[in-house]
Amino acid sequence: MLVFPNPTTGLLTIRLSDQELKLSQIEIYNSMGDLVISKQIENNNYLLDMTPYNQGIYFIRGMDESKKYYTKSFNLLK
Repeated sequence: MLVFPNPTTGLLTIRLSDQELKLSQIEIYNSMGDLVISKQIENNNYLLDMTPYNQGIYFIRGMDESKKYYTKSFNLLK
């Protein structure tokens, strides 16, 4: 799973490197482990707007259509 730009000031692109697979769900957690976003999606490329959220470190857990999980972290700067 690719997450860019990192660090970001708001808009974040989430993409699977294998174009044959599609993301089915993403979850974003803050550094305290609280779930802040949960989205059902059906594509390989997703643009996420993080501007309403506080600055800090966040963790992404993505799941593809075959139920394989991917995790990444990113920094949100304000």
